[in-house]
Amino acid sequence: MRDIRYGGFWIRLLAFLLDLLMLGVLNGALATADFGVYVGRSRIDAVTGAVSGGYDATGIGLALLLPMLIVVGFWGAKGATPGQSICGLRIVDADTGARPAVWQLLVRYVMAGVSVLFAGLGFLWIAFDPRDQAWHDKAARTVVVRTR
Repeated sequence: MRDIRYGGFWIRLLAFLLDLLMLGVLNGALATADFGVYVGRSRIDAVTGAVSGGYDATGIGLALLLPMLIVVGFWGAKGATPGQSICGLRIVDADTGARPAVWQLLVRYVMAGVSVLFAGLGFLWIAFDPRDQAWHDKAARTVVVRTR
């Protein structure tokens, strides 16, 4: 791969914030889709005003699984999330420059979660790495490149 412009820390942070905003809007829409509003662990029905509490397994499963399906799905289909696309970024295999394999995308997603557990140090690594790779990029053997 030659003449590569890697996606640096600040542009990737902007892309992440855009994606977070979009996922938040989607999450809010899904939470109120049945005309109920969630406050903490309680649900207030918009029609009757009845309050119910607690999380159920389906809700927790969706909260964990849906973002993964969306993010990994966009990476696989488009090579980038919507925020990354807006910022002119694309994820590619670090060795070939080709589209990453599905296993790479799954490893990338899981390792991004590990980076969060370590106070975001895996993301901060982008600022110091010569190829602007985060820990999840290194684990999955991917790089984020600029498309424009």
